[in-house]
Amino acid sequence: MPVILTKDHRYILEGVQYPSVTQILGSLGITYDYGDRAAVAAAYGTAVHSMVLLDIMDVLDEENLDPNLKNPLAGWRKFKKEYPEFRPYRIPKTNELLCEVPMVSKFGFAGTPDIFATMGKEYHLPDIKTRRAQPYDGLQTAAYEQLIRERTGITAPIKRFVLELYYDSEDYRYVPMKEKIDKTAWMSCFNVYRWKSKFGKVK
Repeated sequence: MPVILTKDHRYILEGVQYPSVTQILGSLGITYDYGDRAAVAAAYGTAVHSMVLLDIMDVLDEENLDPNLKNPLAGWRKFKKEYPEFRPYRIPKTNELLCEVPMVSKFGFAGTPDIFATMGKEYHLPDIKTRRAQPYDGLQTAAYEQLIRERTGITAPIKRFVLELYYDSEDYRYVPMKEKIDKTAWMSCFNVYRWKSKFGKVK
């Protein structure tokens, strides 16, 4: 049964709502608080993610593309040109494209990995950002890796990285997420969130 992602960013599966990775990290004060700019930043990030997905599906209408998305598109395409083996992954049995697919983990958290891909014989999990990469992005990508592994059954190594795309530049930046502690740190964050939720301490 597919996961429903509502417009207000709620994840629902079989009538049950699950907390998202970003919601969990935000409630613990780990991620950056954009304050009054949060809605604008989120909207722009969503637009960039949608643009990349449409480009992957080869249905992007460049002629009518918002001018504010021209630079991120150029950065994305420069990345693809410089990493020609990058291929978005499809599940063999179903041919499902694992790009922007809402998922719920068996542990009880939800999220939407941006892209799962291969490069040659390696698996890669980029997370697209329209800002500079931060250490806490390692926690987010670790959570997304768990979601991907559950969805695909893949046990081989997965290389996590942040792909920075910019509003004011046609360039990009590839930032590996290599901290070995990310995965256990993420589960610690999730368990603290569960504890706070149980005792009514979640913001």
